[in-house]
Amino acid sequence: MHIEPKAITRYLAEQYKDVGTNLLPDDPKKRAIMSMWMEVDSNQFLPIASTLIKELIINPYQGLATDDTAVQENKEKLSEVLNIYETRLGESPYLAGESFSLADLHHLAPIDYLLNTDEEELKNLIYSRPNVAAWVEKMKMRPAWLKTVVMKNHIVDLMKQRRLPIKLDSSCHESTVVAQKNAIAIENK
Repeated sequence: MHIEPKAITRYLAEQYKDVGTNLLPDDPKKRAIMSMWMEVDSNQFLPIASTLIKELIINPYQGLATDDTAVQENKEKLSEVLNIYETRLGESPYLAGESFSLADLHHLAPIDYLLNTDEEELKNLIYSRPNVAAWVEKMKMRPAWLKTVVMKNHIVDLMKQRRLPIKLDSSCHESTVVAQKNAIAIENK
């Protein structure tokens, strides 16, 4: 059975909205804007980021060749999406407005993976855009995210030591979901 991770994080954010940071805007218009940016993430950003993560992190870990053409094509697509984000983040500090929300949270894990590849061009795509760079840095400094990164780094260390299964497909996505759930739970403590 496939469980939609964004539905889970939305449920958890709703369940714990009165504890810690409320990740769901109360205002219906702001909530609609947040939902729109979550759709942009799902349909534009995440497919690109997932391909880059697969090609630059998972394939090498599994001993598979990196498809350089796919990497280049997706860097170009990522550049286009980040141009849209740059414009939006010039209007407000977060995607859905003035406050950190689920729309931002869902970007954290993929961005963290992209920034931790050996691809300087990917880092430059993010950090050459001042509004995107400021957004990423604000999110990366959130206490809950800092705690989640420690867990992710432990998983990466196990991967490097070959102590995790070589076959990483949907389970890699599931570990991202677990990290997001942990971030919400920690943030709300």
